[in-house]
Amino acid sequence: AAIKGIPSEVYEAARVDGAGRFRTAISITVPMIRDNIRTAYIYLGILALDAFVYMQALNPSGGPANSTVVISQHLLNTAFKKGKVGYATSMGATLAIITLLFAALVFFIFWLTGEKKPPKAAATPTPSTRRATDVEAALAAHRAAAAQAAARAQHAPSKPSFFTDRNVAIIAHIALVAWVIIICLPLVWVTMSSFKTTQQIFGSPFSLPTSFNFDNYISAWTTASIGGYFINTVIVVTCALVIVMLLGAMCAYYLARYEFKGSNVIYYLMLAGLTFPIFLAVVPLFQTLKGFHLLNTLPGLIITYVAFALPFTVFFLYAFFKTLPQEVAEAAALDGCGPFRIFFQIMLPMARPGLASVAIFNFLGLWNQFLLPIALNTTPSNYVLSQGMASFASQAGYSVNFGALFAAVVITVLPVLITYIIFQRQLQGSVSPGLLK
Repeated sequence: AAIKGIPSEVYEAARVDGAGRFRTAISITVPMIRDNIRTAYIYLGILALDAFVYMQALNPSGGPANSTVVISQHLLNTAFKKGKVGYATSMGATLAIITLLFAALVFFIFWLTGEKKPPKAAATPTPSTRRATDVEAALAAHRAAAAQAAARAQHAPSKPSFFTDRNVAIIAHIALVAWVIIICLPLVWVTMSSFKTTQQIFGSPFSLPTSFNFDNYISAWTTASIGGYFINTVIVVTCALVIVMLLGAMCAYYLARYEFKGSNVIYYLMLAGLTFPIFLAVVPLFQTLKGFHLLNTLPGLIITYVAFALPFTVFFLYAFFKTLPQEVAEAAALDGCGPFRIFFQIMLPMARPGLASVAIFNFLGLWNQFLLPIALNTTPSNYVLSQGMASFASQAGYSVNFGALFAAVVITVLPVLITYIIFQRQLQGSVSPGLLK
């Protein structure tokens, strides 16, 4: 979405100046999406610290003498199995400080390596002028680099560069093909295995199924109660996603468009909430939901999902609303539109690519959430899909019906693929269609 927001005129000017694909990517694209790259670094760093799902699925016992237990597993065991709530809370507070230091380090590195900006003028620039300034700065930097390269070429014998358009295209296509194979092969294998019996899966795991019947899917939906878990997940994720997208978009728009006392404080508090991995607040959340009688209920899970998805939503959409032209909103206000009509009928359609991106990330995170349900939702009738899958896989060890298990995996993954395909069509748009409305 960030790359889609870069004006095409920038790339056209770079091509006119003789820039190839590699030079354009390094000198134009990367500098103009620095804020998004910074956000991605912080978000991926937090996900690395929150490595609970994979470790719990692949290594629930922790290895010999708990040698491979990660901090999230240790915190959960300390709080709920050993009953040392105070010790677990102190572990979470210590790790929260480490997380904040990591986020501060990322911000410092990006500030240190960024371009030095001139002093601010008396008038506050609008988002459109800021975007124009960024474009001019990127073009100026590219042209300066091109001029230096031309000067060096005059005094040195010309050497063929490896990063030609053809070589860059070949490398990019090879990497994309390899990535597609890595991603698609496991999905294809799981889908094929969902039509086999357990004996066929262990006998010839990579062969095609002899027949395409849906007995495994029926067994998974009814016998393993995947149908009930699926309905619970749809209710929780849909309600949480609608609430968090509405509240997050309104909050991000107001913080990005209106200046008031305390606006920066609210924004940085939201950012601080983004830096906290989920498992740090599991113990306080357990006590809070228990006090409000929302423990082991779907409404309690919905509220918790909204609380943890809201900081990321605000942080992502804040930068996106900053890039939208203010002149459109001002023209609508002159025509008599109120704040709510400007927001819902003008600004939201313009922000569709950003909203689609955030909705996809939020949907994936909420649909695959595992730590919060197993800590805050232990009633079997209220299980979501991640809990149901874990229970189904571990209920009988190697005697489990693996064909039905793989069918349950397909049932779990299919809504994610459908949602991504639907929102991907929205991602193909840009801000300009919203302007034409």
